[in-house]
Amino acid sequence: MSSKVRVQKIIAKAGLCSRREAEEWVREGLVSINGKIAKLGDHAELDDAIKVKGKLLHWQEDEAYFLVYKPRGVISIMTEDAEGRTTLKDVVKRVKERIFPVDRLEYLAEGVLLLTNDGKFAFDLTENMDVVCRYRIKVDRRPSNEDIDRLRRGGRVEGKAIVPEAVAIIETYQKNALIEFAIRGMHALDLKKFLENKGFHAEKITRYAIGHLTISGSGPGTVKKLEKSQVLALLKQPELGVRQMTQDHSKIRPRDIAEKKPLKGKRTEKKKVKSRAKIAAVRTPKTAARGKAVKLSMK
Repeated sequence: MSSKVRVQKIIAKAGLCSRREAEEWVREGLVSINGKIAKLGDHAELDDAIKVKGKLLHWQEDEAYFLVYKPRGVISIMTEDAEGRTTLKDVVKRVKERIFPVDRLEYLAEGVLLLTNDGKFAFDLTENMDVVCRYRIKVDRRPSNEDIDRLRRGGRVEGKAIVPEAVAIIETYQKNALIEFAIRGMHALDLKKFLENKGFHAEKITRYAIGHLTISGSGPGTVKKLEKSQVLALLKQPELGVRQMTQDHSKIRPRDIAEKKPLKGKRTEKKKVKSRAKIAAVRTPKTAARGKAVKLSMK
């Protein structure tokens, strides 16, 4: 670690508790740095002797790295929740190493998280502004070209600037759409509020990738052990994530869903609803030229 940081941040990164709880421990005199009782505002380094409730905080020598697909409705902490809600501790309960999350996702968000016991790597990654994080967000309506331009221009939420590296439409549905935001850095973002300011409601937020590491092919709750070279590439070769994003976006061909036509014949309302929800006929650029239709499962 190149510089000192607040001691409560180190404790939180170690997975012992949230930063707010760590601040309370400091106030109560339960934390010491190199034998001296810590006070709020005190800074420390990973090499310092930090004790929490009389126990020395240390990082394991054998580094371990895990990619976890955090499910929706899981708190990004490695301790038990006071309200009994599911935490990351429940998701990675089979992992033997004592690990902690590099950063956090909101309770109702899901997607990729990195967990490790390598404190230096965790701090270096959260300080790095070259790593591209990709968020896939289901919004409540289909964006127009003007909407996409406004989203790409970015904005401010509570004084914090949000400037996307890229914005892409991944898929369009009958009344809504799945869009992707690529943003540099792993700092906390209120994307839900950002979208509200742009006239959208975020129905689902998923962090799809951190650099070149994605949740492609994985399901919520998946835990995958990574090699050290894979995670260090995030710092040494951040362009790998940009390249992966470019390749993924080059394969995207947003499809315009045909407008619903009035149903003919005498059918019950129940049958009408069923037929509308089942499939919709759409035309892609290739099939439109041949006058053929493709069936798309509705979501």
